[in-house]
Amino acid sequence: MKQFVKENWLVLLFISLFFFVRLFELNTVGETWDEIAKIRNGQLHLKAISHLDFSYDTWVLHKEHPPVGKILLALPTYLTTKFGITLLNDSVYQVSKQYNLARLVSLIFACGTLLLTFLISKKWFNLTVAWLSVIGLSLFPHFVAHSFIATLESPQTFFITLLFFTLVYLGNSKKIKDWLIIAIVVALGLLVKLSSIFFLPLPFLFSLASGLKFDLSKKNFNLPTKKILKHLFIKNLIIYSLAMAIFILLWPWLWANPVTRFLETLNHFNVTRTEYFMGKLINPPFYYYLYYFAISVPVVYFIGFIFGIKNIFSRKYLLILIWFLLPFIASFSGFKQNGVRYLHSSFPAFCILVGVGYEQALHKLKVRNLVFLLFFVILIVINLLISPYYLDYYNILVKGPANVYSKKLAQIGWWGEGSKQAILFLNNYTNKKSSVCIKLTPAHVIPNINDNFTIYYDNSNLVKCKSQYLIINTLDQWLKNYTVDKNTYEIIFTVKAFGAPLAQVYKHK
Repeated sequence: MKQFVKENWLVLLFISLFFFVRLFELNTVGETWDEIAKIRNGQLHLKAISHLDFSYDTWVLHKEHPPVGKILLALPTYLTTKFGITLLNDSVYQVSKQYNLARLVSLIFACGTLLLTFLISKKWFNLTVAWLSVIGLSLFPHFVAHSFIATLESPQTFFITLLFFTLVYLGNSKKIKDWLIIAIVVALGLLVKLSSIFFLPLPFLFSLASGLKFDLSKKNFNLPTKKILKHLFIKNLIIYSLAMAIFILLWPWLWANPVTRFLETLNHFNVTRTEYFMGKLINPPFYYYLYYFAISVPVVYFIGFIFGIKNIFSRKYLLILIWFLLPFIASFSGFKQNGVRYLHSSFPAFCILVGVGYEQALHKLKVRNLVFLLFFVILIVINLLISPYYLDYYNILVKGPANVYSKKLAQIGWWGEGSKQAILFLNNYTNKKSSVCIKLTPAHVIPNINDNFTIYYDNSNLVKCKSQYLIINTLDQWLKNYTVDKNTYEIIFTVKAFGAPLAQVYKHK
């Protein structure tokens, strides 16, 4: 351990800096759409386990996601609540909706992902690539967003990155105990979030690449012998069989009838949803994720990625490229929503590919350190401009969030961003007895409102109530397709993400 710290003290310091900077943003955005489901269901899972309750009626709850990710996020809140301990208190929300401890868990997983990304790229490439990768990932807007949101993306990305790390160090091992470690990590990834199924081919592909012993960049390609093929078959059979056994063992929902209940879970994803996409309210097309990735990533990343494409015939580069591309398989499913959310576990791979590209393209230039510094500065500026609404970042290819909003090119404020700031503004705006009409979607993320307000919730496609104040957000307006009568109301406050309105407060004229 001492040797590890001695060799990696600088990156550990950098990750610590990331942790403390993001710690101040834990509740800046406020509650977002899915946090209530993950934390409360995680608490219910823990309660059921403590009472040895493994019945159908209990575990059918939130059956679309396995329990481990929810349990990991909910555990600190569950324990502190159980023992009456108050930590990271947040007076803006009622006690049952204070999720800061769960967000802290998410942040810890994000820090772990940064470290694993550094170690993978350092092992397979070099120290420069490792630093470019970890810096790029630490400032990747959507990675940053999920690092302090209590949902499954951050823990899932950690376990997928851990899987790749484990394969890098143990993938060529002939020891069954090492295969067991790989199987456990595979199972944990699935148990955190079911979309980890997209990454299931990784152990097999690692074994295949090892057996073929290829590096086409050096014109080196050897076919495996029958003995090697037999070994690879047995190895993968053991890994996947053990992973499946662990997966079923740790998910009580599957115990009674694994096949039937798993199919029942998968049926949840057999849906299509409409949303604004390229200016139209439609069912997302098959290229949904490609489009969102193209517009949600700062362009400086794409430059490095393009530089590195020439390495595609290198075994190591190709395996990381496959890691990056695997979640795009979701393009062919009916369940397309939330922008790049379902691509989240590929962000570390993408940042490694970007690091490889920049390092190789610039390694002979005398000013390469200046270019690297410029890369770092650009990303910091982007972070500062979009903070804390990283989920609503869109790049210059679509002229930024403001243009996306005005032309409805993609979702804005999808998770309820801005609702907290709008309510806080109104709470501080007046202490007189007043009425407020609320048109916020999702409604469950609304924080506490001062007692001096009489509250009206308007769920219609029009603004029916004639209250003294009106609070709306972009998502509610887009979903219900209404406009506010400017002859009746005037804007007194707007929450913006890089120029795009997320929520607005109106006052009756």
